Amino acid sequence: MLMPVLDFEQENKTGVKLTKHVIKVPTDPRVVDLLKYKKDILSKMWTMQPSIFGMLRVIMGNLAEQGHSLTNARVGLFFTKSFLCQLVFKGVITDAQLMKQLRDEKFDVGISEALGTCGFGVFELAQIPASIATLSIVHKETVAAMIGESVNPSYVPGPFSVSGDRMGFLDRIKNVLGIIVGETFFKGVFNGEEEAFRRIHGPQFKGHQVQ
Repeated sequence: MLMPVLDFEQENKTGVKLTKHVIKVPTDPRVVDLLKYKKDILSKMWTMQPSIFGMLRVIMGNLAEQGHSLTNARVGLFFTKSFLCQLVFKGVITDAQLMKQLRDEKFDVGISEALGTCGFGVFELAQIPASIATLSIVHKETVAAMIGESVNPSYVPGPFSVSGDRMGFLDRIKNVLGIIVGETFFKGVFNGEEEAFRRIHGPQFKGHQVQ
């Protein structure tokens, strides 16, 4: 199992019992600096408005409290997830010896959580012919589009919705807006991650969008 460590406090929580060979990539010092606000943000999750707007407000507010301008807070919020992934995986995708080790294993299939595209980019570099996308939460609209699943916000609540499938007019408007904002955010994340691969391995590197 390949385990790039994003949060050093969770390093020993591999989630596996039978797998003995775990390759860990240490946390980048710049990631440690970015995650110093994590506890403040997570502590506010319990009292925030339960929606994507509430989540964005908490993160932006926390960044602003730390002295960032609102403009920089918005930009930072949009790119932080992508930037963290790029920092963590840069040590992986530039490690020629590690990539050779993975290729030499001749894996039949790679399994990665579809919170981002970095894992699937590694599968491409490791020449793994098949992949399985997993998700331990409700999958996002961006992922739905990738697997050909339709999004029907008039009666299907989005990942951040607090309404069920019996929504009033206002609930539907909120659901549509939440889906649009969430999809825009995660598309930016996915595109940023793919750009990180293309900067190193060329513009022809495969992306997540269906050609």
